[in-house]
Amino acid sequence: MKTSITSRTLLFFVCVTMASVSSFAKKDKFCDGYIITVKGDTIHGALQFYDWETSCKKVTLMMDSTTTRDYKPAQLNGYQRGEERFIACSFKKGGDAPEQVNQVFLKVIREGIVSYYEHTYIVYLNNANPSYVKDRYLLRNGEELFKVRPLKFRKEGSQYFSDYPQLAQMISSTKLIHTQLDYIVDQYNKKMTP
Repeated sequence: MKTSITSRTLLFFVCVTMASVSSFAKKDKFCDGYIITVKGDTIHGALQFYDWETSCKKVTLMMDSTTTRDYKPAQLNGYQRGEERFIACSFKKGGDAPEQVNQVFLKVIREGIVSYYEHTYIVYLNNANPSYVKDRYLLRNGEELFKVRPLKFRKEGSQYFSDYPQLAQMISSTKLIHTQLDYIVDQYNKKMTP
């Protein structure tokens, strides 16, 4: 009889441990953060971690310990998950249907007079393995989103930053290139901030 109690106790202990591990694993995929609705309301909660591409398409908010809700860019102004911030953005798709609008979350890299954002997605070329593509965007207060095109950055980047001649010259002479946008935007904002 004593063996039976020990077996039951052991079985109970194993079940409780497995439930705790499962609960912990679920919570471990979430991080404190908040969403900002299109009405401007801020809702705090736990937001699910996703890979780069999925983070640009949706966010999942844990409402309580058992309920989650997914949000797409059209439903929010943005969100913050841990230290990462994303803003909702709409822009026209290229190609045959320019009237179609692409709605995504852009990851905030830098903010200031000129803000720097990234959008990550997957492309499949010739049925090959998927490749991550990271588009970079700049936004100056009061202007439209500017897509950074790596092969044309020398010309377009120096024009974009032409109101800071020394920086524009460094871009034009390729002393600074598109992969150094963090530094470029930081220098521009530092110089232009009153």
